[in-house]
Amino acid sequence: MQRQTLATTEVMVTPGGSFFELAECVYPVDVRVFPVSGAPFDRRAMLRGYRLEGRAFSRIELRTATAQAIGVITGDQREVYGSSASLVEPVPALEYAAHSDTVLVAGQEAFITAVANGRRRGIVVKNLAASAGAARIGGTGVGAAAGLELSPGQMTPVLECQGQLSAYAVGNCTLSVIYLRNAAS
Repeated sequence: MQRQTLATTEVMVTPGGSFFELAECVYPVDVRVFPVSGAPFDRRAMLRGYRLEGRAFSRIELRTATAQAIGVITGDQREVYGSSASLVEPVPALEYAAHSDTVLVAGQEAFITAVANGRRRGIVVKNLAASAGAARIGGTGVGAAAGLELSPGQMTPVLECQGQLSAYAVGNCTLSVIYLRNAAS
């Protein structure tokens, strides 16, 4: 797997092949494919699980509007799946469903997800860099000393949940929440 942390102005270039998978990312990624024959084409706002199979390409370029670590798998499909097909279960593709920002003052607790939703596959929570303090993410027992702490500028990996999550503001903060769902088949 090829991994790279991209700033918003950088481009990640993958080698050619006939198989591509966006294996790791938190925020949407723009993908530009350069086929061996034909004109380049773009896929906008792709999320983890996006695949391109069976069409030979000379390279793929990836860009992101939000700095993040990106991991991709490229190669010849037979090489990628040849001996490990029985060991690896495919991860269903995720797609962007919605987002919201929540402003919290120090000592405040609030729900950061809507009521339980069976279509939602997960969420990503980011404490914006401009926030003055940390936040804690968790269930009903979240508080000053309980829950996953997010300092300003930090974000969670994809949290697979379909129920409610809460946030507690250790200091004044703004949390940005991205809601993900299974991609349409």
